[in-house]
Amino acid sequence: MKTVTPAQLNAAYMELYPSEIPACQSGESERILANWLERYHQDPVDAVSLSNWYGKVTLALFKALNLPKPKSKRHALFMLAGD
Repeated sequence: MKTVTPAQLNAAYMELYPSEIPACQSGESERILANWLERYHQDPVDAVSLSNWYGKVTLALFKALNLPKPKSKRHALFMLAGD
């Protein structure tokens, strides 16, 4: 599965959703996103989503990877396969 570092995912998330994470909490958000990345590596089908908070993180992952927004969960998993 294609992946990024927690710092890269955090930067992409903050760019997409700047009002959700105050700058003073960036370290905490990076820790939370690192936990999501761990779940993503263990079970991508469970972690990848296009709705709820997991959907926001999935879109941040696509932004960090410089990939186009997926049209469905199946499409997302297909695009993330490899590497």
